[in-house]
Amino acid sequence: MTNDENPFYRSFMALDSWMSTAGFEIVDFIQRSWSAYSSWLEHFRIGGLARIAVDLIDDALTLGMGVAVIVAVVAIPPFNNTGDIWNQGRQ
Repeated sequence: MTNDENPFYRSFMALDSWMSTAGFEIVDFIQRSWSAYSSWLEHFRIGGLARIAVDLIDDALTLGMGVAVIVAVVAIPPFNNTGDIWNQGRQ
């Protein structure tokens, strides 16, 4: 019995060819998708003074969010300890 007639060998070779094709197709799809995404991002490229302004605004917003989180973390414990101050002294 030659390798071409052996059912195990033929099944193994069919599985091997299917896996090789699937691997190639997946990698090719990822490469084409990345290329398309990169081309799409080229529409949003800015430079010069506009780029500097966008970077400064972005950094200011990031710093502002950091400060807001720190203020919220520091301010939450005092509010948790107040309890029900609006109903104190009422019956």
